Amino acid sequence: MEILYGQNLVNALRKIMDASEYRIWISVPYIGGLISIKKILGERWLNNQRIDFKIITDIENNSAIDSQTIATFYHRGEVKTLLGLHAKIYISDQSCLITSANLTNTAFTKRHEVGILLNQSKEAIKLFEELWEKAEDMNLETVSKIKKATTKSVEESDSRRLKQLWNLPSNENPVKINVKENQYIDYFRIVADFKNFETKYESTQRIWSNKPLFFEIDGLFNYLYHHAPEFLQKHIITIKYPLEN
Repeated sequence: MEILYGQNLVNALRKIMDASEYRIWISVPYIGGLISIKKILGERWLNNQRIDFKIITDIENNSAIDSQTIATFYHRGEVKTLLGLHAKIYISDQSCLITSANLTNTAFTKRHEVGILLNQSKEAIKLFEELWEKAEDMNLETVSKIKKATTKSVEESDSRRLKQLWNLPSNENPVKINVKENQYIDYFRIVADFKNFETKYESTQRIWSNKPLFFEIDGLFNYLYHHAPEFLQKHIITIKYPLEN
């Protein structure tokens, strides 16, 4: 057991989330913006589909929830709502952080929060499972209502009078992958198609001009895969994702 405060609190949370292999379960009433969430939790929960991703929150106070983030959570994993929820529990595999901090930029950078990190906690996992059983399922209609009611968590909006005390971790985690050309079918055709797409994309827009172009295009593909299938199916084209062999 470890007691955490200040910069150590968010750093420890990010560390266990980056190390997650099969489970990320979170109970929290306030949910902030997606950019901050990716820094607090990292992006393993978003990119690794093998991780069981569950969120419990309280949608009755929809002004406490960032609409873009809750929609992303909904499309990535399972989201439930529990009236009166106030517990802040962050579970990664067998590790658990029980803390006063909400899942917001304000909580981890501007407030004096504390937490207890448990490396092996069957009790915390059991408690989350009990909360999960009590909670109600959320559906797309509910997520849409949150989007209409609010766009930004009230905790983030009301934080201007607070001074910044700590910093969020960077969400850039370079991954080195060693590959050989013969690992891919028709490697050179794929490279040619990518370069063609790269040229067309660059002539249309650049979002992160200080980043390599391939990095931005990878971000676009990540967005299309995780966040935009319903929009694309409705407005542009139908995409079938090879999620299973």
